[in-house]
Amino acid sequence: VIFQLVIFFMCAAHFKQIEGKLESYLPDKGLNPILDPRPPPPQLRDRLAERHVLKKVLAEHEMLRCFISDLEDVTLRISQTDFMSDTHHDIRRLAHIVEHIHAMQEHIDRENDVIFPSLRAQGWDSLCQSVENDHIYIEAEITNLVRLIDAFGQISFGVFKGRLLSIVKKLCPILKEHLFHEDHILYPVAVAMIDNAQFWDKMRHVCDEIDYCGIHL
Repeated sequence: VIFQLVIFFMCAAHFKQIEGKLESYLPDKGLNPILDPRPPPPQLRDRLAERHVLKKVLAEHEMLRCFISDLEDVTLRISQTDFMSDTHHDIRRLAHIVEHIHAMQEHIDRENDVIFPSLRAQGWDSLCQSVENDHIYIEAEITNLVRLIDAFGQISFGVFKGRLLSIVKKLCPILKEHLFHEDHILYPVAVAMIDNAQFWDKMRHVCDEIDYCGIHL
């Protein structure tokens, strides 16, 4: 399925150029991005230089997976409770996790403003479009989550729980699938296709100039 998805988004000319390289970068057949959201394949990480722009991107993805798991866990505990005050450990924990997830905006900005335009310039418009569309939905749900945290105490706890569950049930699955597609499809294909250190160095320099450090996650 993953291999077919790659072929769908690639023109024949692009595929012919990287046909020999592609197999070693792609995930196992049958891998489910929701049930088995593995980090990027080791061969991709191992082939990237320490200062490669995608090295930091992939590291941030692994951090985000931890925050997604934490968000799901604390949401489950909150949903099973009749009442919590704003001083309760789980409410404070939730607010802290949401701060980290909200900081994902800088990660998204780096991809939208630098990485994707650079890949588009190399003819990879269709491969970038799907993940860019995900960003719009993800940003909207993160905004809803932040607003809900800010509204705690101004609405009933029952309403708060219901809205929290609704947002998390939508946000977490699409985040997992989004990270999977970037880690196992978009970036492996891009690295296999664009075997040019200067191209990736230029992208990193632009990120450094704009000060997209990513450490705020």
